[in-house]
Amino acid sequence: MNLICDDEAYYERRRKNNDAAKRSRDARRQKEEAVAARAAFLEQENIQLRSQVVLLKNETAKLQLMLFSKPELLDPKTLSTGQTPQPNIPEQQQRQQKHESTARKSEL
Repeated sequence: MNLICDDEAYYERRRKNNDAAKRSRDARRQKEEAVAARAAFLEQENIQLRSQVVLLKNETAKLQLMLFSKPELLDPKTLSTGQTPQPNIPEQQQRQQKHESTARKSEL
């Protein structure tokens, strides 16, 4: 009789241990799947960000070429006044046009 009780207790402990091991495996599998999903998301985000960096670098290079092809845009006088230079117009004519536009604004 004692042997039967010991066997029942043993099998009950084994069953509990097996259930706990199954829960542990399921939890680990779930964590691994979550990590894999997060890694896939981050990889896609990384690809997207890298392509944005490439686009921005290209745009920066294009704007630099535009800027360096028009050196008058780098003139400190132009930068300090915030005015767009008018190409091929002598400085005196530019001042006169500026004065005329200021006079028109004050008439309004």
